[in-house]
This record gives sequence, C-alpha cells and structure tokens, in this order.
Amino acid sequence: MSPTLMIVAFWLLFAATHIALSSVKPRPGIVGVIGGGGFLGMYSLVAFATFVPMVSTDFGNKHSGPCSGP
Repeated sequence: MSPTLMIVAFWLLFAATHIALSSVKPRPGIVGVIGGGGFLGMYSLVAFATFVPMVSTDFGNKHSGPCSGP
C-alpha cells in the first residue's frame, strides 16, 4: 500500500473511532461496563494505536515525494 493511502486510512480510522466511541449511544454502555477510568484508558489506547502509525508513516515518508517548493 502506498504511504499516502496508509496515512489516509489511519486518519479515517482515527476519526471514525473518535466519533464512534464518543457517540451518545455506545459511550454510556461502555462506561457502564468498564467504568469512567476504564473508558478513558481504552479511548486513549485506541487513539494512540491509530495516531502513532499515522504520524510514523508520514514522518518516514516525508521526503519521498516530489518537491513542491520554490
């Protein structure tokens, strides 16, 4: 998979998990099962697991494309 597609995929996954986990319907159920601290920890782990690969892919490929500067 190209680095651009990987970055877009991780970004979409990051956004989708944030929206889904913060939604009115699933959040109270999850908090009811694992508690507020557990939800915060799970939410943080999911964010970390999607954000770090996105940034890592971007950082590792930032000079691999054509130069668009002057």
